[in-house]
Amino acid sequence: MDHRPEIGRLFIAVPLADSIQNAIGDWMNEHKKQLPFRKWVHTSDLHITLQFLGDTPIQKVPRLHEELQKAVEGFGSFGLEVRGLGTFGRPAVPSVLWTGVSGQTDRLKDLHKQVVSATTRLGFKPEERAYKPHITLGRSFQGENFLSLPQLDSNLSFGEWSPESFVIYRTRMGRNPMYEVIERIML
Repeated sequence: MDHRPEIGRLFIAVPLADSIQNAIGDWMNEHKKQLPFRKWVHTSDLHITLQFLGDTPIQKVPRLHEELQKAVEGFGSFGLEVRGLGTFGRPAVPSVLWTGVSGQTDRLKDLHKQVVSATTRLGFKPEERAYKPHITLGRSFQGENFLSLPQLDSNLSFGEWSPESFVIYRTRMGRNPMYEVIERIML
């Protein structure tokens, strides 16, 4: 009999409003042929990452949920807009296509700090790189030269909303959508 704890690949993120997911999904469907990325994110999986936790015993989730809820007590919702497009990686062959976040990003960054502080107390390691809130749309450009494609619209807006919660996601590799909400934390 196997007594090892069940492990889940977890991360903490702000889910998008359905209207914004749908607007991004419509844009992706329109532009997939022109922008040959190897993998496009399923519209139900679109999110703003707060912290990646990695492989975590599922039995730790109730305590994690409790600590996160305490950390954001009285935080409240805040206004965000999903707008613009950009890439990470080499300009000619980008590794990630993303859309940005504007609005009350100072509050989003404060939320990120609260989350990292709470998870660090539980033994999780914070990421070393600076926090850059964004929403990944596609990964691994497969075309000849990204720079030869039409310019990305930095003014494109997918909509505004005020998140009232954030979630702990579990990654289910091989599924589509592959992110499953296992806990929700109210703001």
